[in-house]
Amino acid sequence: MGRVSLTIVGAVVAASLAGIGCGGGDDGAGAATPQGFKKTQTPDFTLALPQAWTVDKGKQDGGDGEFIEARPQGTDINRPQLRVASSHDYKSGIAGAAQLAEGEVPIRRPGATKVVSKPIEVDGAQDARRIEWTVPAGGGIDAARIVTVLALSSDRTLVNLSVGVAQSDVGSARIDDVVRTLKVG
Repeated sequence: MGRVSLTIVGAVVAASLAGIGCGGGDDGAGAATPQGFKKTQTPDFTLALPQAWTVDKGKQDGGDGEFIEARPQGTDINRPQLRVASSHDYKSGIAGAAQLAEGEVPIRRPGATKVVSKPIEVDGAQDARRIEWTVPAGGGIDAARIVTVLALSSDRTLVNLSVGVAQSDVGSARIDDVVRTLKVG
């Protein structure tokens, strides 16, 4: 796996682990903007997020991709946290990216249990996978759900969306609404 792909997976997992978890079984792709959400985009991906969330954008360190970090205003570590990042000219496939993500989460959050790993449709992606974990409470962090979506475009751009949310907030976090709006390219 290349240095950039490890950086993206590590950075996304680290960001999601700070807020941990999330939920549901979304298989949709590129849905319309849900009510109460706003469209956010970079040159590599588009998605919709709740209007009240704070959104920060930036360039990947040492890479050519972009990232978005988002969270509800005034949140603590136990509330939804989202990071989406891209990397150009990704050399591996979705299986390689999934293997990195699946290896990283249990190391950073001992006791994490993978509960979902399945192919999904993402608008503009050649291949995509959704991976979810449950995470026990510990170290001041509530029991949580982590959802990661990996999407690879035909031009070899990897988009990695990762979101974490406390288990008590899974229903209200509307993570499936966010995932359904993800579009690559």
